[in-house]
Amino acid sequence: MVESAYTHIQWMTLGVTETRRVSTAPTRPAAADEIPVIDLENLWFYGAERTKPPDSSGSPQEAKARIASAIGKAATSTGFFYVTRHGISQSVVSNAYRQAKRFFAQPLDWKMRVHSRHDPLGNGYSPICSGQINKSETKDHKEGFNFRYQLKHDPLHVGRHSAHDPAPDQGGDWIWEKTRDLDGFENDTVAWWQGCLELSRCLVRLFALALDLDEDYFDHITTHPGSDGLYICYPGTPEVATKTNDKDDMRKKKTEVGIGSHTDMQCFTLLWQDDSGGLEVLKQQNGVPYSYEWIGAVPKRESLVVNIADFLQRLSNDRFRSTVHRVYNCQSAPRYSMPFFFGFNYDAECAVVPTCVDESHPLKYEPISCGKWRDERMEQARTASAASWTPVAQQEPDLP
Repeated sequence: MVESAYTHIQWMTLGVTETRRVSTAPTRPAAADEIPVIDLENLWFYGAERTKPPDSSGSPQEAKARIASAIGKAATSTGFFYVTRHGISQSVVSNAYRQAKRFFAQPLDWKMRVHSRHDPLGNGYSPICSGQINKSETKDHKEGFNFRYQLKHDPLHVGRHSAHDPAPDQGGDWIWEKTRDLDGFENDTVAWWQGCLELSRCLVRLFALALDLDEDYFDHITTHPGSDGLYICYPGTPEVATKTNDKDDMRKKKTEVGIGSHTDMQCFTLLWQDDSGGLEVLKQQNGVPYSYEWIGAVPKRESLVVNIADFLQRLSNDRFRSTVHRVYNCQSAPRYSMPFFFGFNYDAECAVVPTCVDESHPLKYEPISCGKWRDERMEQARTASAASWTPVAQQEPDLP
């Protein structure tokens, strides 16, 4: 039996450098119990307009308890899981995906009109290799379009007078004004964002149940939440001639990482990904103390990936796990994904929840606001990234 070789990876959390010993073996697909699939049953128990599926059993309380238990188990193991029958229609997903492809197909000078450097809160376009989330790895070989919370788009506040809101909008109308020549771009993008926001508010309630809290424990701090939408395009990787079966591994050695090894910073992330694959999750190796391996979160039809982020791990006193992940696009075609990052109200000060502290699990963290946490993490990321960028040659496909 050949022994595995190992390397070490490092990444930054707030003020701390973490290190792990990681196998250099090729990434393998995750087993079903490593990244489980959780059926949300159309969330029929949250709203009269939602229909109970014929195969769903029990009362609303029993359905919530059943799903919350599965979520809690996943959140305390790898911190990653898929959700199906999540309530966002396939037409909304498909329209957003089409708009993402249209946006990235535009010439670079057109996309530069909405460069995120024009926005103090980071809304807008980020060119290829303009960021480097992990300084010990290559620059991130991706481009993105970021759009953040706007009160007028929040279904919770439609038709309400909200002048009392202490938290300013995090989004910006200017990015929609600059993209008006893409027909339907704002409407389709906002519809996707709204679907993610409504799903996230339901998931927060299920997370509360998974933490043995009252279902509405977090409701008062999700009225104006951190809710960042993002379109991402990872350019394709040239074909690699090899006589082995490890073409993806060979390509990986020839290209930059799509996004480097990192954890997400808010409460949790929703992710739609196309069929390309490439999302890799760091998991402790079975039977090998203090050692880790990469497993692939392979695409699953009509599902979203959900992963725990740092702030929710903090509030759970490390019961829930925010797990390191990265992306390599080992396909010759571009890879597209649409993550949505959810956090609590910007100004809400949050403490570790009481059900996660006892004699065996003493308090680890002091209270902090979600906004302060996010700002400090973003500033850390900006400081770590290169101050300037060099344009990268881009393939410009025909518009869909």
